[in-house]
Amino acid sequence: ARLTEEASRVGVDVQTQNRALLVKQQYFAVLAARDELVAAEAQRAQAAAQLELSRARVRAQTATRADSLQA
Repeated sequence: ARLTEEASRVGVDVQTQNRALLVKQQYFAVLAARDELVAAEAQRAQAAAQLELSRARVRAQTATRADSLQA
């Protein structure tokens, strides 16, 4: 009976540790996803700024439309 009780306790401890590990892994996955989102938003903003600059150059006739499309 003691061995069964001890084995049960160990099983519960293992399950608790596995759940704790899973929570930690998910937490760090969320942090990584946030970082990726911030980087993607910064990249989008940079691309939008580059597009606006290219359009302004075309309007000012300092660049051709083909040049603008390459940017």
